[in-house]
Parts: sequence; C-alpha cells; structure tokens
Amino acid sequence: MKSSSITVFIFISIFIFSGLSCEKDNPSPNDNTNQDNNNQNNDDNLNDDNNEPEDCPATVLYADYSYPVVKIGEQCWFSENLKYIPEISPLTNWNSSTEARYTVYDYSGTSIAEAIAHENYSIFGVLYNHTAAKTACPSGWELPSDEDWNDFIEYLINNSHNFDNSAEDNKIAKSLAAKTQWTSSPTVGHPGNNLNDNNSTGFTALPAGVCVASGGYYYKGSFTGFWSSTEETNAAPSFVLYNNEVSLNRNMNALGTGLSVRCFKKI
Repeated sequence: MKSSSITVFIFISIFIFSGLSCEKDNPSPNDNTNQDNNNQNNDDNLNDDNNEPEDCPATVLYADYSYPVVKIGEQCWFSENLKYIPEISPLTNWNSSTEARYTVYDYSGTSIAEAIAHENYSIFGVLYNHTAAKTACPSGWELPSDEDWNDFIEYLINNSHNFDNSAEDNKIAKSLAAKTQWTSSPTVGHPGNNLNDNNSTGFTALPAGVCVASGGYYYKGSFTGFWSSTEETNAAPSFVLYNNEVSLNRNMNALGTGLSVRCFKKI
C-alpha cells in the first residue's frame, strides 16, 4: 500500500512538472510580433508601422477641406496650414486683440469667395490674429500650447532631426520646412539651402509671411509663424521659421498679428 502511494505521488509530480515546463516554453503569440514591430520605423511620417490601429488619422475633413495628418512623437499634426475662413477682415480694421480677424496674404477685399480664389489661399492658407486662432481648429483638435511646441522641439532634437544629425541645440528648421517656396540661402542648414533636403518630418512648413498688427503683409517666402494657445499680457508666443536660420524659434507677438495655424492633438 505504501509503495503504491509513492508511485502515484511520483506520477502526479511528473505530470504537473511537465505541464509547467510546456507552459514556460510556449511564448505569448504576441511576443514575436512585438519584437518585429519595435524594429519598424517609417521616418517619413515618424509613425510606427505596427499592426495596431493608427494613432493619428491619415486625413481630417473640416469645412469641406481634407487635411493630411502627420504623427510626430506622441502628437498628431495637420501637415498643412489651416484654411478655415468664416469671414474676411479688412486691413483698415485689422488691429484687434479681442475680436477675431482672418485674412489671406496680399488680399485687400472683404469677399470670402475672392479670398478663397486667391493663389495665396490655396498655397499658404489663412492668417489669423490670436483671438481667431484660439477657436479655429475643428472639434477634437486644438491650437498647441507653448508647452506642446516645446515638447515637439525636444522630440525632434532627440530623434535625429537636426540638420547635422546632432542631438545638441535646436537645428530642426530644415526638417520642418517644405521643399518649395522658400527664398534661397547659401548657408547649409537653412530652409532656403538645398530645398530637396527639407521636410524629413513631413510637417511641410511653407513661408506664409505675416500680417502685422497695424495691417500690412510682409515676408512671404522668407518667414512663417505659428500661433500657440498660450497667452500673456497683450502678447502670445509663436514659433517661427526663417529661410536663413537653422532653428525653430520662439517669438512673442502682439495678439493682433496675423499668423498661420497648425491644429494638433496629443495621442
């Protein structure tokens, strides 16, 4: 009787041990997939090409226009300037820090249809004062804050988007600038130098110029500025590119300045 009990105990122990060993030796069916996904990277749009649902939509339809979207780090961005234009503000009544103002570079009338037909509208979009910019993006999207822009800059510096591939200082202008429209510059690292090397991020920043607070258009071809949602006394931070500088710079602008808008959301 004692010998039979020992035999049964040994048989059960071997059976349990074998079961545990088999469980350990069979990895999760996701293990190989995760490993493969970690090795995939599409630098053209900075989006991991895995088998999970997309974090950012490919496009967003807003006010009858389809905007392409690019993923950069943990942020989704419109990769075109916003074109939403509910009204046109005449330059003679442009300067306001409290009422929304909308214009198209070099257009001086008050007709929305004429403004939309203007060449600068199709290429560069709309210029907004800060009040208009804060509410211009579609539902689910927003104007990025000062902090959001700084996170954006830090990500690009740390992920090889400085023109010299260093991880020091802010030299990301070429990675953001479009391959067209920028005024020429002889200096390596500038958006205006060798335009075919621009836009590694897919952000496609075009030199849309500015409408100054007093009314008047300047610097198309050599400058673009994007509003942040952050507001300080009578001014707000913007983030700007020049054809002849290597960095994306933070400026303080009067609230009545007309700048471009990029809509964004966090993932």
